[in-house]
Amino acid sequence: MICPSTAPQVALDLSPIDPDMPDGRPMIVADAPAFALHRWTDAGLVSHFDSAGAPEVLARYDASMQPLARSLLAESPV
Repeated sequence: MICPSTAPQVALDLSPIDPDMPDGRPMIVADAPAFALHRWTDAGLVSHFDSAGAPEVLARYDASMQPLARSLLAESPV
């Protein structure tokens, strides 16, 4: 098991992206702080995960992100 990342992440949005039409979708987000708590007993290991708050959007798909969208789509095998 791993704990959630403390670094910004690529937003998960599986809908198609149009490199010619920025739609304002989140591109990079900073998830809320998270932690893992592990408890080891004679019965075994129990892990709990929790986070606080909503993710902060660090970048949206706008005109400034079009070169990135085009580059990513050019790399896609689909």
